[in-house]
Amino acid sequence: MVKVEVLPATPEARRFNKANKVLGEYLSTAGLDDLQEMAILVSCPQISLKNRKKAIAERKKTILALKPLFKQHVIELNKVAEKDGYKNRIDYMNERNGVPKEKFKLFLEKADEVIKILNRKFPELPLEWADWYWSKYSIPDAPCLATQKKYVIPDDIIKMIKKKAPEVAALLPKIKIQKLKDFYSSARYDKKKKKVIISTPLWRTSVCGAFTFIHEISHAVVMLNYAKKGIDTSSKSKYWGEREAYKVESKLVKKLFSKKVYGAWLASFLDQISSALFEYEIYTRPERNFDRVFARVINHCYLKARQHENPFYVLYSCFVLRSGNSAMSAVAITELLLENKI
Repeated sequence: MVKVEVLPATPEARRFNKANKVLGEYLSTAGLDDLQEMAILVSCPQISLKNRKKAIAERKKTILALKPLFKQHVIELNKVAEKDGYKNRIDYMNERNGVPKEKFKLFLEKADEVIKILNRKFPELPLEWADWYWSKYSIPDAPCLATQKKYVIPDDIIKMIKKKAPEVAALLPKIKIQKLKDFYSSARYDKKKKKVIISTPLWRTSVCGAFTFIHEISHAVVMLNYAKKGIDTSSKSKYWGEREAYKVESKLVKKLFSKKVYGAWLASFLDQISSALFEYEIYTRPERNFDRVFARVINHCYLKARQHENPFYVLYSCFVLRSGNSAMSAVAITELLLENKI
């Protein structure tokens, strides 16, 4: 047997011991595959409202067990942030991600204006979906309403880029694509090889999967274009990187898809905005009823929704694995929309 040396946790890691313990309990109660399966039950168009309710009722015990762990995780992360002199986890993550305070303030002030703009881009619903789409038994998905077309990732998207976006196609030889099993894509610049390594899930064949891949391609374009100028984008903030990638992504989606699909791409950012507002609410006032907060935020962002309570925030793995990060995307989109840059 090979002896494995267990290294002591760093001071940085030890600060999160309690939060990580709660996270471990959370993922022991429902693993990532379980969370994904349950999320599909409230998002797949082929599942009727009756069957949605039945499937979720069968998993009610798990959802109820996750709720107090979710809240405790929020409380523990806030404690770490407060010890470091921050107001809460959102304040802490905004600082780490380089989100300017004035931009975050602008997001909170202008959220209603942006929400109205994006709702006008949301596709019309099929009549047969009217009884469940805006209920708590649904996760709104604007792009998949605009098109049901399936894509082979990355092949189909690369073909489209070569045909319609030659300036991006010219950079493809400097991009390496790696298959990823989970949802969380990434792109990084390899200085030695002077290439960008993209890690992305290749099994998601919907237009949303295509957009995920295009987003990482957009990061790669930013990295490679700045590398030509001798600028290392890793020295920039994560917020800067997201904002620059969205600018490229907007132009690319507009070139590759129809006007209707581009509008749905814009409308899909209601998800980031609702996530950012939800996280802001629960981290600034964690004593509140999260089910009601989540429902109220959805009603706020999706203007046709009429929900009273919604416990399905516990199915969003991003809220526990990437807690406090949603503000970065929401603020960037708000800034770009208000400046007419997307």
